Formats: sequence, structure tokens, C-alpha cells
Amino acid sequence: MSSSPLTDALEQGVRAIYLYGEPPLLLDAAADEAEIWAKQRCGLPSFNFGRWRGDDPGADTALSAARTVPMMSDLRVVVVRDLERAQDGFHEALVDYLSDPSPSTLLIAVAGPFGKPRKGQKAWGTRLVNAFKKAGYVQKFSSSGVHRARFVAQRAADQGLSLAARDAALLVELVGEDLGALALEVDKLAVYVGEGPVRAEDLRAVCSALAEEEVWELTTGLAQRDPALALRALHRLLADAKEPHYLLAMVVMQLRKVAAAVQLVQRGASDGVIGRQLRLRAADVGRIRALADSAPPPVEMLERVLRANREMNSHRAGSARVLEALVVEMTT
Repeated sequence: MSSSPLTDALEQGVRAIYLYGEPPLLLDAAADEAEIWAKQRCGLPSFNFGRWRGDDPGADTALSAARTVPMMSDLRVVVVRDLERAQDGFHEALVDYLSDPSPSTLLIAVAGPFGKPRKGQKAWGTRLVNAFKKAGYVQKFSSSGVHRARFVAQRAADQGLSLAARDAALLVELVGEDLGALALEVDKLAVYVGEGPVRAEDLRAVCSALAEEEVWELTTGLAQRDPALALRALHRLLADAKEPHYLLAMVVMQLRKVAAAVQLVQRGASDGVIGRQLRLRAADVGRIRALADSAPPPVEMLERVLRANREMNSHRAGSARVLEALVVEMTT
């Protein structure tokens, strides 16, 4: 198994590591990698390992610790996370330390985005990058450079799962581009499947289960022409990083079931018959029966959805905005 650039730098004896950027998922994984490496080489961690946060009241003691000779070991490890939250005075002291770092201390610093400096404030994000480049190793993280399907497949492999490339791509299609959401779904798969190969059926079962209830609420809001209900459900789904195209596909599937169920209701079919024929839960059948008399014609609803699908692929406003506009149009 090949080592990472971060591990290579550590093995070469670098004594100042700076990891910065976003998202936190990638930063934390890299910081954990560095910490695990360091703890195995610093003797007793209780003597030679310390971790601080940038906004800790005693964060300045981290640099005092960095200048302290290790006990019964050749290496002391000092970790400072959330460096972007530290005060200007700490940043100034850190830059000063990096001009002459201790050769017996490994300093691991981790920072998220600093944001735009306030008036009169120094651009610490840039200054720290330059200072760490002179003193050691710097690695920037960005979610834009991560291939989502490969990320999913690797995280699955780390947990003992075998995920084919096409299924990794399917997971991204179902969940969306957010790395945190993708990682969470892989973790859920690990609990659901255990170890071994993951089937497409497993993906759909795990990744669709939580969204299904919200999608039914969205569908109900559309059919009842209730904008508050529909928009509330839509915004919750989008906030959970559900891909708009995926949501639209689920809405189409649910609306087709609603249309078929409404026809059965109008023909006098019982709840049991409707549930068995369309594989609907009793609660969903009850919802549909309640809106059977007020729902718009199925052809009208589906035509609007199809038009929204075409606009999603071409409209400059973005697919989420198009989906939101569809909800407003169908409920007012």
C-alpha cells in the first residue's frame, strides 16, 4: 500500500505541518493520520503529546510546550486545530516560533478558511502558509478537487466494504456532491451490510429510507396545493444535500403512485387493495384518500414535472431553484 504525501513528509523528519482549507471532513482525516503517526513515535503520549484548539483560553501554552524538550523520547508532538479561530496575538507568536522551530518537536497545525481580513487586520491565512512553507510541510485541501465516486469507493474499502465503481457513482447520484453526506451514507452502509460486497439494492435501501417520508410530504403538498407543506419538505431535503435531480425522480415515482391510487379510490377500492397493488403503507394510502377529491389532474402534474426536468438541464438559475419554482407553481 503506497504512503500519502503527508506520511512521506513525516517520515522525512519534517517538524512543522500545516493542513488547511476545507471541508472539515478532509482536514480532520489528514490531522488524524498525522496524529496517529506521531503518537507511535513520541514515547509516552501523557508526557509528550498535547492537543489544543485555536480558541482555547490557554492556546498560547501550545507554543511553550513546543519549545519544551521531550521527556524520555526524541520527539514531542503539539497539535493545534481550528487555527483560524485563534487571536491575532497567537498567530503572531506562531509565525515567530516558525522562524526557529524546535528540532525535537513536531508541530501539527490545522486551519479552516480564515475569511476576509478585517480592516487593519493582517492576512493571517497567507502569512501562515508562507511561514510553514519555510519551516516544513504545507497541504491545502479543497472539496472541488475530490473525485466523488473514488472518494466513496475508498471510504467503503476502509470499512471492509466492496463497492463497484458503478455503484459508487450511483451513490453519488442518489446523495449528491456533499462529501460529508456521502461519508455518512457510506458509514450507514457499513452498519447495514457489515462487510463484503454492496449491492445496488443495499444502496437504495439505505440512502432512500430517510428521504422517503420527506418526499411523501413534498408529494402530498403538491397534490393538496399546500405551498407551506411542500416548500418545508423541499427545503429540508435540499438541506440534507439531496440532489435535485434525484428528488425530482422520486417525486415523479410518488406522483405516479398517487395518480394510480386516486383512480383506485374513485373506483371504490379498499385501502387494503390499494396498498397491496401499489405496495403502499397504510399511512400513505390514508394520505392519498384524503386528497383524492382535490388533487390536480395527473396529466397536468406530470407534464409540469417533465418541463421542470428539461429546465434543470439548461436553466442558469440552477436545478434547486427550478425545483423550488415548480413547487410554487404547482401549489398556487
